[in-house]
Amino acid sequence: MAKGQDNNVHQSLLKYNVNRWQSILLRLKKKPSLAAVRSSNKQFECNRCKNKFVLLSGLERHKSKFHADDAGAAPPEKVWYFASVIQCVYCQAVFANVDQYVDHIIRHHSESLTSSYLSGGEDQTSAILYSPGCIFATGAAFMCEFCDTRFSDLPSLFHHESLHDPADGFRCNFCQLNVPTIEGMLAHRVGKPEAITKVHDGAIPNVPNEYCCNICKGCYRSLQELYNHRYEMKHFFPRKTQKEQQMRGLIEHCAICGYLSNSAAELELHLNENHGKSTNATNNTANGSRRTSVINQEASSKLSRPYLCEQCGKTYTQSSHLFQHLRFHNGVRPFACPNKPCERSFTIGPDLKDHIRKCHTGERPFKCEECGKRFLTGSVYYQHRLIHRGERRYACPDCDRRFYRTDALKNHQRIHTGEKPFACHVCDRKFRQRGDREKHVRVKHMKIR
Repeated sequence: MAKGQDNNVHQSLLKYNVNRWQSILLRLKKKPSLAAVRSSNKQFECNRCKNKFVLLSGLERHKSKFHADDAGAAPPEKVWYFASVIQCVYCQAVFANVDQYVDHIIRHHSESLTSSYLSGGEDQTSAILYSPGCIFATGAAFMCEFCDTRFSDLPSLFHHESLHDPADGFRCNFCQLNVPTIEGMLAHRVGKPEAITKVHDGAIPNVPNEYCCNICKGCYRSLQELYNHRYEMKHFFPRKTQKEQQMRGLIEHCAICGYLSNSAAELELHLNENHGKSTNATNNTANGSRRTSVINQEASSKLSRPYLCEQCGKTYTQSSHLFQHLRFHNGVRPFACPNKPCERSFTIGPDLKDHIRKCHTGERPFKCEECGKRFLTGSVYYQHRLIHRGERRYACPDCDRRFYRTDALKNHQRIHTGEKPFACHVCDRKFRQRGDREKHVRVKHMKIR
């Protein structure tokens, strides 16, 4: 008897939630007159010329374009923009409205809907709306460079991108069409009717919709900008393929012609010979021999990194290094601090040792024989020894500067390329180094000196 009552309660709850979602859909799908839509949608008014706009971002662009030089006008305040999105619980993609969310579930996750959601004779749309979902506010939308699916966080984006087969090239989710080159995909998107573009484009309003490089986390507004950056900085994205049986391991894909290569060095050679995409190491011929040696060193270091993390796209030379890296994604921290009451734990043993020295013992076991300085970790001590030896191993391919560390070389190269990958999330400023951006945020926006 009790079991029958539980079933009745479950059915009544199911029907209540389905009816509630259906009422929301009906309100969303009502089509008022064109004049009413125009008047109701334009909620943001310019306080200088009384023009109205649908989006707050449109109002800000209008002010910066037409009222930036007004005498005595106060500068516009920097505002955080947020948008309400629906997140798919199966792949973490986000959508601007219910229609796009339902269309995505039907196309990609219909097999994940269990029979319990389809009980009671309800239709598929009602079952989708009754299934688990998440609605929240986000301040950014990161687009997949291969299919334009949006995500609110970078780990979900990079995991999704790593699953794209490089043999497929680029994909239109609406047409279910694969295009091997970036030029072909851009032409395909431009050719779509405007009505289809508005409904299925998937853009999240009021927040930046950007592509992101998986190597340096730099954000770009268009595919062209992203791939110009990738080919200039050699930030390639190797992935696994299931369709090319003769190719194994991680495959590099040329977005210009669809060519597939087995290594980054081979792709770089292909770009130089067939598309004139010279990298930083080959732009200047005055120091040709020195630059060629730099290319050979970098190419040899990239030839054998066969172990791919499918969640973030990083590659490793040994399977044990990949295994240790996966602990970060899975939240596994097997190395616990033995000092009570400290409850810290770490993913790798060296981090635990560094923590004990820094927070509990104060021990500095690594001593420099040249100057007597002592260090907590062996890596910092090793870098310090290079200073005394004068070993600047890392040469800039564009000038005569040399550096002790690879990160210092990368920061320096941005002076030549003009690249500023670290953007302030409050204003329009961009910076070459992450530390410069953090200092800018503290001083200018948080008012912390």
